[in-house]
Amino acid sequence: MPFSDAINATEAAMLRRAADRARIAEIDAQILEVERSILVLRIEKDLVQKRLDSYTYPVLTLPIEITSKIFSQFLPLYPQCPPSTGLCSPTLLTHICSEWREIALATPALWRAIYLHFTKSSFWGYADNGDSESDKSYRDEQKNNLLRLWMAISGSYPLSICINSDIADIPQCLETLTLHRARWEHLHAEWISGDTPPFLYDPMPLLCQLEVLFSADRDMVTLGSAPLLRSASVTCYSVFPIILPWTQLTSLKLRGYFWEFTPILRHTVHLVHCELTLFRGGPYYGPGLDIEIQSLQSFLLMVDDTEEEDGYASNPEFLTTFILPTLHTLQIPDEFLKADFIDTLISFISKSRCALQRLYITGKRTATRAAYRRALPSIPEVSFYRLSTESVDDSNGEESESEEDASDAGGGDSETE
Repeated sequence: MPFSDAINATEAAMLRRAADRARIAEIDAQILEVERSILVLRIEKDLVQKRLDSYTYPVLTLPIEITSKIFSQFLPLYPQCPPSTGLCSPTLLTHICSEWREIALATPALWRAIYLHFTKSSFWGYADNGDSESDKSYRDEQKNNLLRLWMAISGSYPLSICINSDIADIPQCLETLTLHRARWEHLHAEWISGDTPPFLYDPMPLLCQLEVLFSADRDMVTLGSAPLLRSASVTCYSVFPIILPWTQLTSLKLRGYFWEFTPILRHTVHLVHCELTLFRGGPYYGPGLDIEIQSLQSFLLMVDDTEEEDGYASNPEFLTTFILPTLHTLQIPDEFLKADFIDTLISFISKSRCALQRLYITGKRTATRAAYRRALPSIPEVSFYRLSTESVDDSNGEESESEEDASDAGGGDSETE
């Protein structure tokens, strides 16, 4: 290489290095500018974060007592039982934030209504998937631990319990539940299969409301001591299986055959509200002795059409066996009255000497509104409904889950007189 070419190459390399140094200087200047911008942003971020940290959400400024009351309104009205998980459950309140979790766990009233419908699919998030016996044992123990925790959080509050017969498959859960029966205030038990639940024989000193459903033949049960029991609902699809302290009840709902109820009703001397849902068919024993209940104010009669049996659910003499001097509300299916409906109603009202205020005729009518109106001019309110499964709600005088009968015997619109 000639000397001049070497000099030229060296100069070119020096120029490239000078350009690189200049570029590095430019990059450093840009980095410095960016770092300054980042520093400014970090300072601004810290200021904004401090403002956020200093902000307190208004709901979190409420006194704990007020928040606890709000939580109580979030759940179904006691004694209704909320679901154990998910929407409208007390456990949902523990998942919002740490403060709400502490408040929820420190509020025993949120945990006093317990829904324990055990199924083979799931319970409180523990699914039964046909695993081994050891896996099932583990799951059952976890269920029992959750139940014990729920009981502990509820403190000394009276309890509302909703269970079914599947709990018998998890003896430890049944034992845990039974240990707290002295706190049971409301009990709803659906016992579809298996032996009679043992806790029915035990004392329940706070129990004021009992709902039981039996669907299989079983030995007769005499309820254990329940001095505060005032309301009972019994459904049976076989021989009536339970003896309650009938004389102390003020509200009674029975579902079964009418001939099973007559000996019971002769003991219910303090009833204020009574609902009878009668199955079709069954033996007919005649009118029998009169049943007098001096305190009864509302008497609701219904027919259970879920069972495909022929025949009437009652007989013409059924209503006139009652003497109800303080009755003000009567609901009765038209079929109970049959062809002599006017004579039946007049005879009942005259015999009871009651000042009936509201009469609800349900089902398909066999007579016109005008006939009822002429026969019963002294009753201020006479209404006609076609009920699905529920009765008229006596608390507000409106039908529940029903549609008004849009036709009478010869056609026409529904009417309330």
